[in-house]
Amino acid sequence: MDIKQLVVDTLGELDRELKRALDGLTSEELAWAPERWANSIGFTLWHVIRAEDLWVQSHGRGVPQIHESEGWATKWGIPPQDSGFGYDEGKLSGFPTPPLNELEQYYEAARQATLSFLD
Repeated sequence: MDIKQLVVDTLGELDRELKRALDGLTSEELAWAPERWANSIGFTLWHVIRAEDLWVQSHGRGVPQIHESEGWATKWGIPPQDSGFGYDEGKLSGFPTPPLNELEQYYEAARQATLSFLD
């Protein structure tokens, strides 16, 4: 197995596990964080998608990030280049947790772009 196939297979496994973990999650559970200074489930999900989007789109492909190009940043009121790195307690507690179905749509778009890039 070559490295590309290993990455594609691993991403597929992660997809299945993520979908299983998110199945039936309520908006309250998505916004829950154990402490004010801790990441919520929704923030963590958004941040992971943003990292993939940033690295693949900007650094790998040299194209605009999906977060901005498909309007998610505007829709959610999050600055286009914001990725969640360096958030402090104030920014975490004020994070506008997007609805799960929208995060899933953003995730699918970012993942498809990643798989296209790998192909």
